Amino acid sequence: MLLASACSVELQHDLSEDDANDIYVVLQKHSIDAQKLKEGEGKDARYVISVPKGHVASAAEVLREYSLPGPRPRASASSPDEGHDPHSGRGAAMFMEAVGGEVSNALNRIPGCSRLGPW
Repeated sequence: MLLASACSVELQHDLSEDDANDIYVVLQKHSIDAQKLKEGEGKDARYVISVPKGHVASAAEVLREYSLPGPRPRASASSPDEGHDPHSGRGAAMFMEAVGGEVSNALNRIPGCSRLGPW
């Protein structure tokens, strides 16, 4: 294991299991020998994707091509934080950020729109 990790590079970290699985599958389909490693346990578990040093550039290119990992979900606009008045300065800002996140997520589901950048 130590020898394998010395010859590989951490490509992505702090991933959900779904994102790690998506990345792993896409890299394997492109003949890039990726490793998916689990960090932590239970609901707090996060994942790391490592690839051989010689495949870092091509792996990064594949991830850009597939827009992986996807954007992290934001708080739902339909349920602003409890205890914050949505009409107050901070509550309104949080609400607008959540709405922006929902718009961004909706646009990212449209083919070709995910490359437009963060919203």
